[in-house]
Amino acid sequence: MSGYSSHNVGRSIAPESGCGETTYACFLTGFSVDPLGSFGGMYEKADVSKGKDNPNRVNPLTGGFDCPNGYRTIRYGRVLGTPKEGANQYYCESGKLSLSQNPFGGFYQITDGGKSEDHIPNFYTQTGSCPTGFRQFRIARQKAPEAGGYGASQYICLKNVMMS
Repeated sequence: MSGYSSHNVGRSIAPESGCGETTYACFLTGFSVDPLGSFGGMYEKADVSKGKDNPNRVNPLTGGFDCPNGYRTIRYGRVLGTPKEGANQYYCESGKLSLSQNPFGGFYQITDGGKSEDHIPNFYTQTGSCPTGFRQFRIARQKAPEAGGYGASQYICLKNVMMS
């Protein structure tokens, strides 16, 4: 899409194939934060950081493992990264907009089975669902590190999205 640039914000193992996969986020070109002032980027931080296959991915809006000033850090995923170590995924949210004003209603992760720590609830609902008026979109399918080999699906909650 014109006016957007893609950024690598995650690296993990796909549960069905066992192959590595990369997660990208698209941001408006030329902005250091969301023009609405709500979304401040995302990043992935591994449990252990080592070697050339380091799975860490910085927030493209800050260049670090952090959020812009005034934004809160919210964990949205727990994945088996490459090279096969656990990693947490985070997004940055300002809290400046109410859900009625915000087109973004959080992320959540549901694991096929395994341990409950691989289920990551939506920050807004504290469940594996979207707030009322938001629609879920599956954005990733990844292997969950503590789930005994099970996969996990990640969802984003959006409203006022135009579908072609």
